[in-house]
Amino acid sequence: ASILRSPASPPHPISFALPLLLSSPPPRSPPAMEHAERLSTQLQSALTSLDASHSRPLQKSAYLCMARCVDTAPSSASNPSALPNCLARCSARVDAFQNAAQQAVGGLQQRFGRCAEVCQDKGEAVMGAGGGEKEARKVVDR
Repeated sequence: ASILRSPASPPHPISFALPLLLSSPPPRSPPAMEHAERLSTQLQSALTSLDASHSRPLQKSAYLCMARCVDTAPSSASNPSALPNCLARCSARVDAFQNAAQQAVGGLQQRFGRCAEVCQDKGEAVMGAGGGEKEARKVVDR
């Protein structure tokens, strides 16, 4: 499927990352909100940098390679698999990068989710032990 990508709209292997990472409910306390906003800004900056330094150059290289395949591959009558094989080889590095980026973002998402669950459990434990909302916020904001 990767050989059918349109050069006008190249895939962005990390464009999905921020919504996935920040899909948990927003924090309600001011310190937690500040931390979430700072994390969001840092993540966006890292993803933008990763896109500029790795993703775009890989995509450009793959598209140029694909153009060479179209120019130089034997005709489909003499070797029907030559062009598709060449195109697949060209996109292999982009595909590998996309997979690695998705796995890394998935790992971050899981860690953030576990962290949010622990935080919620601590807040609920304080509330269940007779503590008020103020005490629960203190625990959650730590």
